[in-house]
Amino acid sequence: VDSATGTLAGIGVEIATNKDQIPIVSDVEPGSPAQKAGLLPNDVFLESDGVKFGKESTPDDVALKLRGPQGSKVGVTVLRGQETKDFIIQREPIKVTSVRSYMKNKVGVIRIKNFSATTGATVKETLAELKKKGAKTILFDLRSNPGGLLPGGTETASLFLKANQPIVFVVSNKG
Repeated sequence: VDSATGTLAGIGVEIATNKDQIPIVSDVEPGSPAQKAGLLPNDVFLESDGVKFGKESTPDDVALKLRGPQGSKVGVTVLRGQETKDFIIQREPIKVTSVRSYMKNKVGVIRIKNFSATTGATVKETLAELKKKGAKTILFDLRSNPGGLLPGGTETASLFLKANQPIVFVVSNKG
């Protein structure tokens, strides 16, 4: 986050580690500078602006190098298969999309990456769009969803539950 303006400028990738504990691109935000440049999921981060990454590097280490002032450029080197690829990518403000969808054989798939303040409303709109396209069944893909904001989860659940029914219970650890 740019402390002067409060905006996040980056390249639009989600970063995780592979089985060897080396940082990789785990997801690419649609329409992001990373997608436009050609980065793909499972690309292995080797270097950014002269800083090399390896087993000792964390996703946060990589993220710190990829973020910067809006409009500035960052050099990124990745390993794709056996090939090293270099990119110069201009940082832009990033809007993270928590809900994505697609249709396959009349099955509407709604992928929820995490629960944010807007997830419930976005799922409602997405559900209507999928039904309009002919979806007969809806499947929710919550794989790798770490959770998020409770209101986003409860608003999403309330779309499918009877009104005025409890969604969340809070129990004291004292019984």
